[in-house]
Amino acid sequence: MAVKRYDPKIVFAPGSSEPVRDQLLRLFRQSFWRDGQAHAGQSLVSERSLSASLGIDRSAIHAVLEELSATGYLEKSASGRRYLLRNKSDLCFGKSIGIVLPFAFSKFINSNQYNHLRIQLYCGITERASSLGLGTILIELPDAKETLQAMDDFLSSRLPHLAGLIHFGSRGFASDPILGRCLEQRSLPQIMLLSEAPQYSHVGTVTFDARGTMMAVAQFLLSSGQKKLGVVFHEATFSREVKATMANLQECVEMLRESGMIINEDWIIRLEGTGCCNGLPEKMKKFLALEEKPDAIWCRNDFQALETIQLLQEGGLRVPQDISVIGTDDIFESKNAGSTLTTLQLPRYSLGVAAVDMLIEQIQNGVTPENKVKIFSPSLIVRQTTRG
Repeated sequence: MAVKRYDPKIVFAPGSSEPVRDQLLRLFRQSFWRDGQAHAGQSLVSERSLSASLGIDRSAIHAVLEELSATGYLEKSASGRRYLLRNKSDLCFGKSIGIVLPFAFSKFINSNQYNHLRIQLYCGITERASSLGLGTILIELPDAKETLQAMDDFLSSRLPHLAGLIHFGSRGFASDPILGRCLEQRSLPQIMLLSEAPQYSHVGTVTFDARGTMMAVAQFLLSSGQKKLGVVFHEATFSREVKATMANLQECVEMLRESGMIINEDWIIRLEGTGCCNGLPEKMKKFLALEEKPDAIWCRNDFQALETIQLLQEGGLRVPQDISVIGTDDIFESKNAGSTLTTLQLPRYSLGVAAVDMLIEQIQNGVTPENKVKIFSPSLIVRQTTRG
């Protein structure tokens, strides 16, 4: 009686720009996830059969199957001549989700301004991964000035041990070919948090709704007759490989104007340099000297909002009686300031959880329109720094 063998029935695209190895790895992994439960323990059809059906040289098939065996997607028979399909629940056994940090972990976790927000994202990832039996490993990419060969060596030593990558966004360089090289790896599912990589169609995005955020601010202010708005914004540097959500001042201003707000150029406070509040005291002096001032100020983050309130009060304005102030992020200090801050709250822990779920979905089914983008809506937390 003939032994039944497993045929993954993958559809290879010979004209694709995706390298043959990467395409085969991706297609085989998807098939194994799809069929691992029903066909666990079955032998894969022969390399000769796969070579004939796919029109690919047998040596290329062999190299990919060896890699899949070495990384736990297949196991070899006792004779070492056949590849056996593993149970679906074991396909990520011994693997970890790589968390790609924008800089060294010590700086990432100890930053005075954003560490607690990053920790919320980080905990969402690690706790969700742990609940699924997956480990997590922190990855700091080589310096942007390193050669692409150095990056290739770095990737080849790590990718076989990873189920996928979750990126914490850009590293702040105008151009980052090292990050780009990482994002090019189609054989490995990758997700961007709070940003997107528009050049790489296979990379997923978990972020928040920037337009919805601006509309929430506008609708709240307009409902209480506050139509004139000032903006405090520190524009960060992001690489051409990655576009961060709500990182561009002009885009945010246009969305607010489209939502019905009046924003004069004199009411826009642009901050530059290191530190999100760098230069704010000097620019606030010019703002306070204006004859006409807005009804409210929206700040890109809560640190800017809290310092703005202090500077406005020192300049003789009452918050919120004379001018309202809205922040973004809902940091710990915003709840415990002398006058608790109205702010936009982002569900960062949930974003981290969603990134892991999207990664697993892409491992199982490949990238589809349904698992390519996940967008969360922020909540406006109304406290004491706004009127109405």
